Amino acid sequence: MAANGGAPGNLMDLMDHTPAQSGKKAEKSSKKGASSSGLPVDGVPPQASKAQAPPADAKKKKPISYGQLAKSVIELAASGDQKTTQKQLVSSIFPKLSVFSTVDIQLVPAFLKLLQVEDRATLRYVFYYLGRILGEVGTSKSAPQTPGTAGPNWEALGGSSTPTAGDKTELINQVVNKLAEEAGKKDPASHGRRVAALSALAHAPPFLEGAMRKLAQAAFEMLAQVNDGSKLKRAKRGIFGRSSIDKETALRANLQYAALAALRRLPADPGNQQLLNYSAQGVGAADPVAARHALAILCTLAIANPTGVASALSKMSKDGSISLGEQVQCPDVFARVYLARLSSILLFAPSLARPDLQSQFGALLFKLILDPSTKVSLEAINCMVGSINGEGSPDARAHAWMLLQKASMVVENGGEEPKPKKGAAAAAPTVKTVEPVLSVAAQRLEYILRSESRPALHAACRAVAEWGRARAYAGNYADEPAAPAEKVEVPADTGLFADLDF
Repeated sequence: MAANGGAPGNLMDLMDHTPAQSGKKAEKSSKKGASSSGLPVDGVPPQASKAQAPPADAKKKKPISYGQLAKSVIELAASGDQKTTQKQLVSSIFPKLSVFSTVDIQLVPAFLKLLQVEDRATLRYVFYYLGRILGEVGTSKSAPQTPGTAGPNWEALGGSSTPTAGDKTELINQVVNKLAEEAGKKDPASHGRRVAALSALAHAPPFLEGAMRKLAQAAFEMLAQVNDGSKLKRAKRGIFGRSSIDKETALRANLQYAALAALRRLPADPGNQQLLNYSAQGVGAADPVAARHALAILCTLAIANPTGVASALSKMSKDGSISLGEQVQCPDVFARVYLARLSSILLFAPSLARPDLQSQFGALLFKLILDPSTKVSLEAINCMVGSINGEGSPDARAHAWMLLQKASMVVENGGEEPKPKKGAAAAAPTVKTVEPVLSVAAQRLEYILRSESRPALHAACRAVAEWGRARAYAGNYADEPAAPAEKVEVPADTGLFADLDF
């Protein structure tokens, strides 16, 4: 069929596919089309139509500068309305100020004034910024000084005057004195302020000797208060996963954790008997992280004074306050890592070359080879050949390898990895055997080398390399006569190392 003499078509070409709109439907569609095109619609205000279609060239919100934030802190600190001040500082100003690389020392008076508020969130930010200011003292001292500039953000304060070197020293002293005062309060109600102040004071650089003295004094006072009562017990998990620990014990455990974390920032002083005793007491801390800090401090002190560290541990063991053997089950992985390092340092120390001590420290170190954590196990394997952080003298590594060739240990199930037990297999008896330490460590390394974790594979390969170095050093010393071991003369009535509890 042809239409008007044109090309042939069919009936579908003559039909209109657009349905006829009538009544309210047509009105709604017309309003929708008009509003989508940006034209004014009857009965709809122009503001609503603009909101439906925002202009493409809308201006972006201008970011706030450091100078505006600093001036806001100074103004709000001088304001008398604490409620409004705290709300503005916590909600907008302090979070935005934290993204800048430095905090100028000119804000110290404002921060010190804000310590009078009682809001916990505000105090947390204030102590954080005071700690940052103390931590930046070391970087500003080493950086070249340019006349007229005090920091990357200083020029943003505009009309503020640049303080002199004497003013900066005075402001730093004010911060140190105020933080030491806050950390020295013994009121139980100010517990949170004490911990936050001590943590901020620990950011002071080591060359500020006055700050280091006050930090040590405040930390020792905290530990004396903690150790004044009974022994702190580690919280045990209940049926529903909640820890059963009373409020007073939790308070003392928190103080002990904060004090040991602060003491770890102090320069190593092997002759400080007070530091040595408190660190030895911290090994049995209720907080696993506090025990980690205590073991890390003892590792540093044991390098220069292994006899003093072993003596302090022996005294704590005889009192029943600590036991190094209990720390093998410490839930903190890094605490067990430092335990392996401490055991290795004391095991291979020439001044502690006694068979009874070597057997005790060796048993503790060898037990960590079968630790469930791969990190702890590899650390123990490295430490057993005299390598700590990849460092160790050739003599120490050779001595360690020759000692390991004769060492043995009791293992369960032949040193194999525990397999999941199901059904009746769970009641199977445990088989204990005596095997050479090198054989057990080799089985553990073989198991780790079959792991799918790349970091574990790399660490295991480094451990194998440390074994090769130790064996090579031992081969060089094989033909040389062995030097007599240096022993510590201990009077028979003192019993210095007699009661080491492992």
